[in-house]
Amino acid sequence: MILMLILLAVMLGGYFGVQQLNQTETVSETEGVFDLTAKTMDDLTGLSWMQDETAWSFIYQDGAWQTTDTPSWPVDQQTLQDLAEQLVNLQGTRKLEEITSPADYGLETPQFSVTATWKDGTSTTYAMGDATPFADGYYLSLSGRDGTIFTVATSLLSLFSITQKDVVALEELPNVTDAERLTVGHTL
Repeated sequence: MILMLILLAVMLGGYFGVQQLNQTETVSETEGVFDLTAKTMDDLTGLSWMQDETAWSFIYQDGAWQTTDTPSWPVDQQTLQDLAEQLVNLQGTRKLEEITSPADYGLETPQFSVTATWKDGTSTTYAMGDATPFADGYYLSLSGRDGTIFTVATSLLSLFSITQKDVVALEELPNVTDAERLTVGHTL
């Protein structure tokens, strides 16, 4: 009798174990063009990201980009403006919903992430995971949108791979066309 109960318990355990294995994630996939945020460039107040061992953090204030830590550091306005516009205008090519395992898409530990801060005090973190199986894009998740992943054609990692030289505004030498006098060490 005890042997029969043990056998019945093992069979029921096996049955429920096989049922769990047979359950797969049901993902809803939609192709198209998807705006990743309803925000615009006018709403953007800051960008921050980590690249290798370097933390980058910029704020947009009084019509100009500046570093968060050292506001007097000369920032190349066009470079930051281009990065910001590309991020705000980034669009998805596919939308995957009902995702229960972000790790399957490389999003448990993203390859790269960048955070945009907005005028309303909120922020959005864009996290890039693995390349898609057919190498037509990358998986991307957005903070506050649990269970939804997008594919994007652009690699955020390559977009934001910049050096300090790329974002520093170099002083321009004036273009002198007429001179009355030239002095180099001694008067000529």
